[in-house]
Parts: sequence; C-alpha cells; structure tokens
Amino acid sequence: MRQALAKLVQKTKPIIDQKWAKDSHADEQDPTSVDQIAAVEINGIKLSRFDDYVNPAYKSLVRLLGDSVPSERYEAMNPNFLANEIFSKTGTPRVLDIGCGSGRSKGMFNEINNETKWSGIEIKESYNISDLQNLPEGVSIYDGVNIPFDDSYFDYCYSKQVFEHVRYPELLLNEINRVLKPGGIFFGSLSGGEPYHWHSLFNFTPLGWKTVVEDHGFTLEKLYSGIDALSLLLHHWSVNRKDMGPYFRNSILNSVLNGEPAKTTPGIRYENTLKLVFAGHLVFLATKK
Repeated sequence: MRQALAKLVQKTKPIIDQKWAKDSHADEQDPTSVDQIAAVEINGIKLSRFDDYVNPAYKSLVRLLGDSVPSERYEAMNPNFLANEIFSKTGTPRVLDIGCGSGRSKGMFNEINNETKWSGIEIKESYNISDLQNLPEGVSIYDGVNIPFDDSYFDYCYSKQVFEHVRYPELLLNEINRVLKPGGIFFGSLSGGEPYHWHSLFNFTPLGWKTVVEDHGFTLEKLYSGIDALSLLLHHWSVNRKDMGPYFRNSILNSVLNGEPAKTTPGIRYENTLKLVFAGHLVFLATKK
C-alpha cells in the first residue's frame, strides 16, 4: 500500500504543482491538468471518471439527501469560506464555537463583523488547552455535552472538525438546538472519510450526518465536500506534510469528479453527491426548525 501511495504522489504531484504554478486560484479549474490526473494509472488501475457509469447506490443517495445537495458546481468547500458567505455583517450577532480550542475563530468572526459577540466552549482534556487557569477570553470549559448557556441564546453555532471527537454526538446536538434561537444557524465541518487522528471516535457518511442532524431538530440546508478522502489520506500518510500543500489546495478527486461541464441541474447534483461519497471532510449548513 505504501508503494502504491508513493506512486500516486509521484505521478500526480508534478501535475498539481504545474497547475498551481500557472494559477493559484482554488476556484478556477485547469481542464488540462484535471485530464492528466484522471489519466493517472497505479499498477494498471486508472483514476477513472464517473462520466459513463451511474452507481445505483449513489443515484439513490441523490434522492435521500434531497435539497441538501447543492445544485451549483464547486470544487472543495471550506467552513471559513462558508462563514464569510452566511454570517451577519450587521448588528451584534452571538456565535458559539463548539470545541473552540484556543479561540482562533474569534478573529475570523470579528473580521466579518467587529460587533460579534463570540463565545467558545472546550473540554478540559483538549490538547488545544494548555492552561485551565488562564483560558483565552470568552472560552468556557464544559463536560462535552451540557452547554453552559441559556435557551435560545445564540444566533449561530459553529463547529469545525470537532464532532468526530465527540463521545455523545446526539446529546450534544440536542444541546446545540436548545441554545440556538428559532431559525438559528448551525454550521461547520466534520470528518467523513478521514483516517484516525487525535482521539477521533467517529466518521460520518453524508446520509448519516443528515439523519442525526435532522433527528435533533434541524433542517440540513446544504452539505458540501471539503477536501476529498484521497487527498486527506495522502496528507495523513506523509512524513513531510508541507509537501502535501498542493493536495489540500487542489483536492484531487473533487477536480476529477468535476469532469466535463454538466449541462443540467440533475447532472451537477449527481456530481456533487459523488463528491460527498468520497469526501474526507463534510462541510454543512443547518437551521433550527
């Protein structure tokens, strides 16, 4: 397996490096480099596109996910980009970062709206908290389930790559629903096909995340693929992760799955469903019912 992955890195990295030397914008696709990636063969196995093959299980997933699958084309979504798109730029919105670590998201939200009322919660066992006696401003310690705020207190709840580490995810979802105002927004990202890392406990499929979220008082408005599972696997596998930067920026499988321009909305939604099937990270937007 190590040899096969090494061959994949050897064959695709020059293509991606060339792409990014030519154009550093992540949202602009270079069809030539995508064609090259799609043609890569490892031990006789080709990284084929899905243009001429419709897997019935994936086709049914389009129906099961419904309107949660975006109808517009994208390559890889990032929760920070999503924050810039949806977070209120006026007023004094209250936002809670669940699993906030050292509070890095505070700066992001304040940059979007400097009147933001930011709060963060973290468990005492977190490797991101080094000194429980000197917590960053706005950060509270909690038990991993019970959120220490009143009902309907927040306009937004945000959680970036946390739920794969949560011992009781469904209990925590109940609590997030409780502290959100009616119509409030819960968004962020979590692990799909990501390998084990830092005490991770769970991985979620697209349908699994939609099911548990909607069973606990939310509507899953949109579900996107972040970095794909193959690119993320190469990142975790690599001894020198700095070499994997192009994979994070480009997201190999998302580029391949974009394929030829889809002319119909159903075609784009199937393409986006495939991205979710092979997603390393899932990026989500949900609202409280």
